[in-house]
Amino acid sequence: MCVIYFRVRILRAEFDACAPAFDGIGRATYISAKPGTAQTMKLVHNLIAASSLAVTAVAQMWESALASEGPESDFTSIESAGP
Repeated sequence: MCVIYFRVRILRAEFDACAPAFDGIGRATYISAKPGTAQTMKLVHNLIAASSLAVTAVAQMWESALASEGPESDFTSIESAGP
């Protein structure tokens, strides 16, 4: 399932009126009509994505070290890819 986020500032009654259209696109979640809430949610999402990326990078480096290739082999393959 694809998740699409719409950051719009509308009242709950307006959101409920548009719910059938939102349900046709995907799962809709009402957060708040208060200004700045969408920016806070975007910040939280970005922090989760960044931590996920960092954990994946550490796991790949750990896997390389356990495979006795050494972590340098990963960087060599990235550098050889070129622009």
